[in-house]
Amino acid sequence: MKNLAVIIAIVAAVQAQSIDDVPPCARDCLRNSTKKVTLCAESDLSCVCGKFDQIRGDAAGCVLGACGADTGKVLDATKQLCEPLA
Repeated sequence: MKNLAVIIAIVAAVQAQSIDDVPPCARDCLRNSTKKVTLCAESDLSCVCGKFDQIRGDAAGCVLGACGADTGKVLDATKQLCEPLA
C-alpha cells in the first residue's frame, strides 16, 4: 500500500508537464510574460523554469487580477511544474 502511494505521487509529478497544468486563470498571464521577458518556447520547460523568477515577477500583477483567491493554487502548480527540473 505504501508503494502505491509513492507511485501515485510520482505519476502526479510527471503529469504536470505543461502550462496546461496551471489553473486556467493564470495561463494567459504566464504565456504573455514568458514571451515578453524570455526567448523561451512555451513548451521548453527547462528554459521556462530556468527563467521563472523573471516570468513570475512580470506576471504577478496579471495573475493576482485574474486569479484572486486562487493565486496560491497557481503558485503550487508552477512549483510542481518546475520542481522535477530543479
